[in-house]
Amino acid sequence: MKVLLPLAALCAALAAASAVCPSSEWHAFEGKCYWRSPFHLEWRSIASVCAWAFPGSTPVSVHSLTVNSFLAEHVLKYDNGWLGLRRAGTDQPWYWADGTPFDWSHWKEGQPAAEGELCGLINRGSTGEWRATDCVEGYTRFICQMDELPEPTTTEAMTTEATTTEAPTTQAPTTTEAPTTTEPPTTTTKPPTTTVPM
Repeated sequence: MKVLLPLAALCAALAAASAVCPSSEWHAFEGKCYWRSPFHLEWRSIASVCAWAFPGSTPVSVHSLTVNSFLAEHVLKYDNGWLGLRRAGTDQPWYWADGTPFDWSHWKEGQPAAEGELCGLINRGSTGEWRATDCVEGYTRFICQMDELPEPTTTEAMTTEATTTEAPTTQAPTTTEAPTTTEPPTTTTKPPTTTVPM
């Protein structure tokens, strides 16, 4: 009994831990889930594909070095990919596709550089640094992000595990007994006894 309770708690914790992102293709980090596309697209298509991958997800926005490093190393595995980063013109400010403020950057030295470079890439040169490029120049992988899904509480996890669907019980049909027939009484007649005088 002492072993079963910690084991049940461990199972519930593992079930909850695996339930924070939509699937094993998503990577959880600091309250977000990240998905790397297995195919290449131009920048303008990534928002609709993110919404398709999981409703509510958006192209990735990066607000810290720790998240940037996680994306570069663990999600992209040092491949390059589109960020959800864009600007309307060379002289315009950068903005994130998810609407969060552009409050942190990790540009490679000399970037953003040329006219017409309106979208951002991560890992150009496999270092986690960013590079500005033409949004339609090439096709590359991209990252989608979403908030982690709510974790089920331990009670919910245990209730889910303990609940089973029972088949309805059926009783054998009761049969009414056939009426018993009574046979007519049998009578035995004794032959008459005769007394013989002596």
